[in-house]
Amino acid sequence: MPSQKRRLAQQQNVNQKVAKQNCSITSFFNKDSTRTDETTVVETPTPTSNQDEVTQPITPSKPNNSKHKTGFDQAWLTAFTWLLVVKEPNSSGDMTDVMYCKLCKKHRTYGYNGSKTWVDNGYRCLRRDKIKEHQDSDQHKDSLKQEVNHTVSDMTAKISTTAQKSIRDALKVLYFLISHNLPLDMFSSFIDLCIELGATNLGNLRLAKCASYTSWDIVQELLDILSKEVTSTVII
Repeated sequence: MPSQKRRLAQQQNVNQKVAKQNCSITSFFNKDSTRTDETTVVETPTPTSNQDEVTQPITPSKPNNSKHKTGFDQAWLTAFTWLLVVKEPNSSGDMTDVMYCKLCKKHRTYGYNGSKTWVDNGYRCLRRDKIKEHQDSDQHKDSLKQEVNHTVSDMTAKISTTAQKSIRDALKVLYFLISHNLPLDMFSSFIDLCIELGATNLGNLRLAKCASYTSWDIVQELLDILSKEVTSTVII
C-alpha cells in the first residue's frame, strides 16, 4: 500500500490537472463571449455640428445631347406655310406657343384615330421633326387635296364669271354700234377706247399681244349670240 505522503502527492497532482482543465474551459467561454460582444456592438457616430459635417460633392447633371431642338423658331412659318402658331395658357396658366394646321382647321380634317391635336387642341411639342411628321401624315395630305380642289373650283368659277362679264360688256359695245348705225369694223377701236376709260372687264378680251379677241371673228360670234337672243325673244 502506498504511504500517506505518496497518496497526498497523487491527490495534489489530480487537483492540479482538474484546475488546469477548468481554467482552460473558463477561458474558452470567456473568449467566445468577448467575440459575441464585439460583433454585436455597433458604434453610432454622433454629429457634432454643421461645420463638422462632410458635404457630399454634387455631381453635375449631364448635358442634354438630344438632336431635337425644342422651342419655337420663326423660320418654321416660312418653311411650313400651313403652320399656325398662337399663344394659349397651359395648365399652370402661363401663356405658351401652341401649333395648329391651317388646312386641317379649315377643312375640319381629323386624324384617322380621331385625334384633334392639330385642329382643335393644338400641338404643344415645339419641334421641327413633329411638324414634318404632320406634313407627311395622311391627315394633312387629305386636307391638302381638299384645298387644291377648292382652289381649282374657285379659279374656274372666277374665270367663268370674268369671261361672262367680258362678253356682256362686248355685247353692249356691239349693240351701241348697231343701234347708231355705225360700221362694225369700229368695234375694236371702241373696245380700246372703253379700256382706256376704265372698262376693266373688256381688258380680258386681250389676253395676250398675239391673241386678240376684238377682231372681226369675235364680232361675228357676238352677232350670232344677239340674233339667237332676239329670235328666242320674238318666238316667246
